[in-house]
Amino acid sequence: MAMRELGRWKPADDLALILAVQQVNDLFAVYKGVKFSCKFSLQEVEDRWYALLYCAPIQRVAMAAMRQLAPDIVAQIHANTLFSKDEEDLLKTISVTPGRGPPDPETFTELLDKNRNTFMPYRTEKHLKSHWMLMRYYNLIPVVVNGRIIQPRREELPTFSEVEEVVDTDILNTLTENIATNFDGQTVASKLKEDPVHQELMINARRVKREIRKLENEIPKWQALVDSLRSTSQSDFDDSNSNLAVLRGRHMRYLMILKQITFGRCTKSSIVDVDLSLEGPAKKISRRQGMIELQPNGEFIIVNTDLIAKIKQAASEPQIKN
Repeated sequence: MAMRELGRWKPADDLALILAVQQVNDLFAVYKGVKFSCKFSLQEVEDRWYALLYCAPIQRVAMAAMRQLAPDIVAQIHANTLFSKDEEDLLKTISVTPGRGPPDPETFTELLDKNRNTFMPYRTEKHLKSHWMLMRYYNLIPVVVNGRIIQPRREELPTFSEVEEVVDTDILNTLTENIATNFDGQTVASKLKEDPVHQELMINARRVKREIRKLENEIPKWQALVDSLRSTSQSDFDDSNSNLAVLRGRHMRYLMILKQITFGRCTKSSIVDVDLSLEGPAKKISRRQGMIELQPNGEFIIVNTDLIAKIKQAASEPQIKN
């Protein structure tokens, strides 16, 4: 590692690197999850970590510099470091209940007070709640339905059908236990009508299913509202127009009328059919990034013309021989 590269690493970066590695034991996760003072590559992160471990001169200088950090900076780095698996396992104990809002701050304060030895020093209930909300966004928090915990798949939340199945299974199990203990071999059909537990469960099941059906019926209405807000409509493909496709971004909608269109970043000297700068920051997008073409078989292909141009330019440059 060159001395110039070593100078890019600040004491706060070294402390953040050390704490994050201790938390997750994964340099790639540290590279992806830690925000350093400047952008380092994965190789630079690995080199710095091994230098702190095995290079005594660098280690002495880095440790001395970290000791000079202000206490508030040290506290901030500790509080914002990556969450360990043990910390996330504790956050998973705060489950999601459909129909209720997020847990109140007192819930996270109580969890923090009971597990001070597990959570990183300087963490507060705000840090815990923020990470809990992030885990919930990525579907890592279990859902409680009718007193039963559902471990959702990472790629999607439980569907209404899955929730309904859980409700039916729970009712069936409860009835089975009640029949085995109370009915004493009598006719099940006659006793079910008279059993108060069965009646209460059936009423509750009808209420839950009615709510599920109501939500299912509301889905098309909300979807139509979302589509209208994003300016999408089935009329884009009516016989009255010649649209071949619709490109929908986060903010804009582009109609593809020609069989071949270009996309990139519009400037005074370069105009493209689809201006990606309208979607947000586009400094890394070339003025003529690529094109989309409709093939005779009905398939669309995307060509990265910027990459092709760079390859041709590199091939045309004269090679300097030593």
